[in-house]
Amino acid sequence: MAWTKEQLEAIEARDCNMLVSAAAGSGKTAVLVNRIIERVMDETAPIDIDSIVVVTFTKAAAEEMKSRIAEAFRKRLEEEPGNSHLMKQIALVDHARISTIDSFCTYLLGNYYNSIDFDPAYRVADAGELELLKADVFNELLEDKFTEADKDFMDFVEAFASGKNIDRISEIVMRLHKFAESYPWQEEWLESCRQLYNLEDESQFMETSLYKNTVEYIRMACRESAELCKELIDLCNEPSGPKAYEEAIKADYSMLSAAAECEDMDGIGRCLNMEFTKLKTIRDSEDPELKEYVKYQRNNVKDRIKKIKEQYFSTSADKIWEMLLNGRKYVNVIIDLTKEYGRRYGMSKVEKNVVDFSDIEHLALKILVRHEIGTDEYTYTEVADELAKQYNEIYIDEYQDSNVVQETILTAISGERYGRPNIFMVGDVKQSIYKFRMAKPELFISKYDTYMDEGYKRKIELHSNFRSTVNVIETVNDVFFKVMRRTVGGVEYTKKTRLNYGGTIEDTMDTTTDILVAKKSSFKDYDMEDREICANMAAARIREMMEENSRLSYRDFVILLRSDKASGPDYAEILSRHDIPAKYDSTTGYFSATEVETVLNLLKIIDNPRQEIPLIATMRSYFAYFSAEELAYIKGPARRTEFYDCMCNYAGKMDSLSEKCRTFLDMIKVYREKARRLTISELISDIVYGSGYYDYLGLLDNSRGRRANLDMLITKAADYEKTSYSGLFNFLRYIEEIRKYDVDYGEGPSSGGDENVVRIMSIHRSKGLEFPVVILGDAGKGYNLMDVNGDIVIDSDFGLGINVIDMEKRIKYPSIIREMIRRKITLDNIGEELRILYVALTRAVQKLIVVGVASDTAVEAWDSLGEYSYVSTDFILNRKSYLDLVMAAYSTGGNRGKYNFRWCTPEEMVMHRTKQLKHSMGDIGERLSSLYDECKEDGSESEIGKIIEYRYPHSNIFSLRSKYSVSDIKHKAMEESELEEVIVTLPEDVRPVPEFIEKSETVTGVFRGNAYHKFFEILDYGMCKDSSSVEKCMDDAVANGRLSEEYRKLLKVSDYVKFMESPLALRMKQASETGFLYREQPFIMEIGADMVDASYPSDEKVLIQGIVDAFFFENDKVYIVDYKTDRVPVGDEGVTILTERYRKQLELYGEALGKITGREVGGLYIYSVALGREIEV
Repeated sequence: MAWTKEQLEAIEARDCNMLVSAAAGSGKTAVLVNRIIERVMDETAPIDIDSIVVVTFTKAAAEEMKSRIAEAFRKRLEEEPGNSHLMKQIALVDHARISTIDSFCTYLLGNYYNSIDFDPAYRVADAGELELLKADVFNELLEDKFTEADKDFMDFVEAFASGKNIDRISEIVMRLHKFAESYPWQEEWLESCRQLYNLEDESQFMETSLYKNTVEYIRMACRESAELCKELIDLCNEPSGPKAYEEAIKADYSMLSAAAECEDMDGIGRCLNMEFTKLKTIRDSEDPELKEYVKYQRNNVKDRIKKIKEQYFSTSADKIWEMLLNGRKYVNVIIDLTKEYGRRYGMSKVEKNVVDFSDIEHLALKILVRHEIGTDEYTYTEVADELAKQYNEIYIDEYQDSNVVQETILTAISGERYGRPNIFMVGDVKQSIYKFRMAKPELFISKYDTYMDEGYKRKIELHSNFRSTVNVIETVNDVFFKVMRRTVGGVEYTKKTRLNYGGTIEDTMDTTTDILVAKKSSFKDYDMEDREICANMAAARIREMMEENSRLSYRDFVILLRSDKASGPDYAEILSRHDIPAKYDSTTGYFSATEVETVLNLLKIIDNPRQEIPLIATMRSYFAYFSAEELAYIKGPARRTEFYDCMCNYAGKMDSLSEKCRTFLDMIKVYREKARRLTISELISDIVYGSGYYDYLGLLDNSRGRRANLDMLITKAADYEKTSYSGLFNFLRYIEEIRKYDVDYGEGPSSGGDENVVRIMSIHRSKGLEFPVVILGDAGKGYNLMDVNGDIVIDSDFGLGINVIDMEKRIKYPSIIREMIRRKITLDNIGEELRILYVALTRAVQKLIVVGVASDTAVEAWDSLGEYSYVSTDFILNRKSYLDLVMAAYSTGGNRGKYNFRWCTPEEMVMHRTKQLKHSMGDIGERLSSLYDECKEDGSESEIGKIIEYRYPHSNIFSLRSKYSVSDIKHKAMEESELEEVIVTLPEDVRPVPEFIEKSETVTGVFRGNAYHKFFEILDYGMCKDSSSVEKCMDDAVANGRLSEEYRKLLKVSDYVKFMESPLALRMKQASETGFLYREQPFIMEIGADMVDASYPSDEKVLIQGIVDAFFFENDKVYIVDYKTDRVPVGDEGVTILTERYRKQLELYGEALGKITGREVGGLYIYSVALGREIEV
């Protein structure tokens, strides 16, 4: 192939450490492979392939590189059949050190373990086992600390993890420990986190890196604001510009420019300690739009500086010192706790002779480096010196994702200290997207800033893109020229680092970048999540493109998502509704797969059958098939009895349901006995295969995937048995820890091959891949910035930021130290999001499509941007979504890409879906008509005609809901009988109005009805006998908070006195005294759909839920009472109205309670407040 000048330099350069900054699609892998081949085949100084080390990011990349190198050697050998050096390289290539950093460190440990007195019979622990071990170690540590009851520790717990937040301690310690593991000397890094809080006086704070970083950030903000002011001044001087604003903005420019030159907070504070001049009034303007733009941007400058002053200049030096002193003991507690946890965790792993990948790296480091404890000083070991002389070159792929430990290891085996600089680093810092794995892009940035075009520390840049079309490249450049900068994430996008078209990819379709946006407010009347709206927009666009371009296939499309766990399955489902084949390869979600959940629930009750949720889930599953109605019968009225006991009790009866209970209990008993003698994998195999569950899954959709999931569960159980844990209880803990920390396995593979489907995946998973058409989904979704919102924030450079706690006053308030660290973390996080967006957009070969939902606030922010606009750092930091960044580029001037922006409306979605349905129905109609014609020949057309002309008798079932309330059915019955519901009002003209609604609305009957029902619920039958006792009961209820003042004002004492004198109340009083009166009892029940509406089929089932005002037991029967406050005519007419109006409701209550309690319903009663009497229905 023809190499560019820069590629050729990277391949041929020798005797130097080299950093190759290779942009997306620039052929960096090809350059790396060819450099290795040329280095091995060098005519003057050839080397052996096993004298180099190549570190790749993934095992797949390592295997591909080995394959490419071996293939290149074979081709060369065909050209030079007698070349013995080539033959040797082909034999050595399989043994070459081309691997991930973990594999290389494992190699070091396997060969040099004796140099650090390490047991070579170690085992790499399973991820789930490690989480279980961490939890055990930390819980034991926490128990010891609570036993010791050290005052500082107890204060820390009270301040930051009181009550139910005790897990917060674990989160803080685990996270801090993870940070420490990414550094060569873990304890030294932890100790460095104390330094900020252990200063001797306040003057030392100004010497800290945190203070200097904050000063530089504020100077940057002032400098950027000054530059914006300068642009605004130029706009003021335009022929139609707002000239009257110039004077005030010039004053702003002077103030901000002076502040940007200051080198400390005091100097900046003095410069900013002045008011912004008010803009002069302009009554008539030649260009109102330009005037408003200048005014808007000037206000942005004011707001930004105001925020900086509030955050950093409202706290005195003395107050900052107090904050440091306040946080000192808490920081010491956290660090001491983390160090002790690390020590115990390490000891536990030694006892079990297991390691994790972090241990392997640190053990490899120990083999190579001799560290002076308590310092950052170290020397290289004899092993390191030996390897440094052995290896001719060190290659590091994806260098932007390295961390400090890996950097130290690879530097130790390089020849630089012997005058042979030989490290070749290749990567693209704009694609550093693994901060969550503790990657340090700052390592790349530091070398990029210091390496030169020549010399022994050399930098070469590859910016020609050979992957994408011109418009994709220009779109990427348009976006990142405007939003990627050093001040946010440390990466600057310049003319020097921009992508350049490599001239190899031609347009095979319309490459215009599509930006499809739906306003959230336009969909307020539609029950759709944002991701559903986006998925429908993506589906519609895919369908359009497939119709426009016959050469396209579904495999040409990919939908990339920032977070695919929640959205991925929804996208796949919605695309399938549009008849678009789609595949979402989940990297998580394995344990939430229905078939896996079902088996795990059964395992939980085998371990402990008194776990109600797993018990009921298993009873409803394949293994038992209990219906909801049967579960209600089993539970009965025993509210406080555990369900397992209810089932055991019911099993003693003699009916078909009790037989079912006995069978289920016997099954659990058998499995519990098997659990004592079988391994976990054998037990699961027995459950899955012995019960017929595996065969049953074969009858369901995606049977192959479902079965694969269970096969994987058995495999994982076998893996668990190799760990240091045993038993079913620990296996279930093992699974819970995996779930808790999101260590998942993804769903089992269901199929393979190059399927013709739309792929749906996360942006991270797409790295290194390319697709003809890339759709960026959920682009309007905000970033996840949760790690900056806690009371304690952690940064790898500055340590811990902690809120101020005043234990005496029991208050907590923000600390400027935490704010400084939080600001730095926010900048880093958003910088990472910018890089993730860069990775997403650069996956496209032919076309980019961006789909997102926007709030009205976001749209207003975009509207404020115009062709004059400079996209400020504040805009980037405050908007916080990929769609905002893309729209910032699209809305401002100077773009070179071609764009198609379109608002998407609900009506468009409906029209597109209707069109698709019509198309599908047309196909069906044509096929049926053709079939009908064929059947005429054999005389069977009459039967076919009957089938074609058949009309489903329940065509209105689309309106059937899955759940109804009793009130819904009551209202429907009232409508059918053409009875009009009367608003609840008492006969007397009593209209007290609660103060909080007095000025805005009148009291409705519903509000008064609620008040009456509330007091009926809390009425004390033993106390309430006459007017005075009822009134006292009401006043007491208000005093103890059981009844609101507003409700109390609506109640008439005489109504309740009349009730207490009724025969019904006397019976309820007797039931109350014996414990058989129940009030305000909720229920849920399954009924036939025909009970909702006679036109619905009876075999369709729906759930009905309601609340029974009161019921009581008398003579082994249940009696139901419903209170009504409707105003109705006095006498029999009122009785008839209430009876007809509420009969359906009471009958449903009766059916529900009859089933739930297992008792015969003795009577249904309405108590009418208006009539002052009971009515038996």
